[in-house]
Amino acid sequence: MKTFHRYKYSKLLAALLIVAFFISCSEKYHDLELPDFEPKLVVNSFFREGKPFRVSVSNSQGRNNTNKLFPVVGAQVDLYEDNIWVEALEGSRDPEIAGGDSIWKWFFYSCEVLPREGHTYRLEVSAEGFASVTAESTIPPRTELEIIDTSWIKRDYDKFLKVDLEMENPDDKRWFQLIVSNLSYILEFDSLQNDVIVGYKDHGTTFDINDPVIGLREQRLNEDYLVFSNELMSEKIHPFSVEISRSKIIYEMVGIDLVTLSDEAYKYMVTLTDFKNNDMRYSEPVKIFTNVNGGYGIFAGINVECDTINLFNQLY
Repeated sequence: MKTFHRYKYSKLLAALLIVAFFISCSEKYHDLELPDFEPKLVVNSFFREGKPFRVSVSNSQGRNNTNKLFPVVGAQVDLYEDNIWVEALEGSRDPEIAGGDSIWKWFFYSCEVLPREGHTYRLEVSAEGFASVTAESTIPPRTELEIIDTSWIKRDYDKFLKVDLEMENPDDKRWFQLIVSNLSYILEFDSLQNDVIVGYKDHGTTFDINDPVIGLREQRLNEDYLVFSNELMSEKIHPFSVEISRSKIIYEMVGIDLVTLSDEAYKYMVTLTDFKNNDMRYSEPVKIFTNVNGGYGIFAGINVECDTINLFNQLY
């Protein structure tokens, strides 16, 4: 009989211990106070030599926030060149962007100042309800690129446009991005209502590259950036080639850009590529690089050298 009562009391004691454990866990959980989310300004701009500054300003949101993003249209955006104030950027809608998220329809533009190679530019951005932010970057030197030859080849039951190129190898170490684009005409009417080509709009496309320095792979349009350096180039002129599938060429003009990157642009592109290809189930989260002090985003200088291919009567 005593054994039975001892067993009964043991079960009761174990049950009380379990209940006490869960109560203590519950109390600890309710005592946990998460810090309030403080939205910050998000500034994004890649600027290049000879083109007006175009800056988007928005605000950060919490991880579980599903509200639509909107630009901070009332921001004050001041531009400095080599530590001297030069202009307050003006906000307006971008007429070339149709549809998409509202944040990409409103930008702050420079009306007087154009970026210049070798100069350092700083943004100071303020808006009601947010802490002010600053960002700084320099336009790197331009690197020469030239198309040497083109030919059509067959590979894997597909037809490819092979483009042989040569690029300058600077004396100092630099970072580059290679971009291939379809170019469509931008037309306007002249006084006689005839179509006149006034420019081109680029549409990025995928391509293959086979080079021991630049890479051996397919450049995927929305998943990574083809970023490389000249560290392993041995000659003053570096020859290489790219191959573009015929199925990816939709216009008669193709452009190839060699983008010289500032340090800020390089770090941002590398970490953004890692972020896009990161599987958080098996690896640590990737923190995307930002040079916006007090906020988020990227303000980075680049310099672009472009050459084009005219495929008139070659696509049909």
